[in-house]
Amino acid sequence: MHSNNIMRLTAILYILLLFIFSACTPKPEAIDAPDFTLKAMTGEDITLSAYRGKIVLLDFWATYCVPCMHSIPELVRIQKKYKDKGLVVLGVSVDTLSQADDGQILKFMRTFGINYPVMRNDGTVSSAYYGDSPAAIPTMHIINREGKIIKTISGFVQGEVPKTVEALLK
Repeated sequence: MHSNNIMRLTAILYILLLFIFSACTPKPEAIDAPDFTLKAMTGEDITLSAYRGKIVLLDFWATYCVPCMHSIPELVRIQKKYKDKGLVVLGVSVDTLSQADDGQILKFMRTFGINYPVMRNDGTVSSAYYGDSPAAIPTMHIINREGKIIKTISGFVQGEVPKTVEALLK
């Protein structure tokens, strides 16, 4: 065999092995979404586990976050479109009091027409989801009807959230 043929054969075997082993790699397990209770900006207590049986889109965002300002209108649209099919959008503002007080968050909600519950992070919720690492915002966790996080989307890519939600609701 010529050295070129040996190199080609080696490359083909390498690609085949990569394909075989990647196909055998197990998909990551869905993990339980950490439960929490927070006071919504409108006053009621929101407990994540109360939404078992529904698909929950949990959005961590902030009023100063430009990508959040792009993602929120999309969340408003999908909440309106799919709420009767079992979708619940919950927003968790990670603004500190010095970044936005309650009045500023409520004004932001009115400006963007937010039609879903928004809560202020109290520190325990972000810790439960991210530990000591600061989360990228927006970060959205899609939680299935059994309370397991099945997908996390960091940042905003137009159309990615609706596509994921629509696939779950089929």
